[in-house]
Amino acid sequence: MGTLEIDVKPDRNMKVISNKESISQVNRVKPLNRIVLSLVGMVIGFAMFNGAGTQLKAQILSENEAVESKSETTLMHSPLTIAQSSNVSSANDKYHNLSQMLNCPQDQGQYGNFYDYGYWQGGSWCGQTGEPGYWVWANPNWYVWQDMVPAKASANGSYFSLVQVLNCPRDREQYGDYSNYGYWGGGSWCGQTGEPGYWTWVYPNWYVWKGQY
Repeated sequence: MGTLEIDVKPDRNMKVISNKESISQVNRVKPLNRIVLSLVGMVIGFAMFNGAGTQLKAQILSENEAVESKSETTLMHSPLTIAQSSNVSSANDKYHNLSQMLNCPQDQGQYGNFYDYGYWQGGSWCGQTGEPGYWVWANPNWYVWQDMVPAKASANGSYFSLVQVLNCPRDREQYGDYSNYGYWGGGSWCGQTGEPGYWTWVYPNWYVWKGQY
């Protein structure tokens, strides 16, 4: 039997890719794949981080709201804070020159949350020794004051929140027994440092108030 021979002629338009060229193309594709994968990874990571960040932010806001709510509750229900912030302990600026504070929670049953007892000569009270003075009950404490503020020292209720009392008898020559000086920015006066505020003179003292109605 004869041998069949096939004559295969190469196509001039066919491009033969050698192994070396194929490897080169693959190597060029790999960096591109790495860039694409990196970008995808960054997008996924950012989405995860953004989601976690949103959750963390929500958690922080929730915790802050809880703290603020607790603080507001404390301010609403703490008798000592109320007394200090609203001048209840001085019976609304009726007294000044605080000399003693006695903690005595059990007196709430008898005096409630507030009671202006007035002057007491002092003695044993609530297991302590109370000083003589003007006693004001603002639950849970007794406040003992040494002096009473003259009614006209606030310019008949025009000013509030007493911040300072300066004794200066010599000013009687200039201001008489009473003067509503008004606002002054403060400074050196009568050998003392006066606070800024609304100043009234009731012999022998200057009274400095924080605000005006």
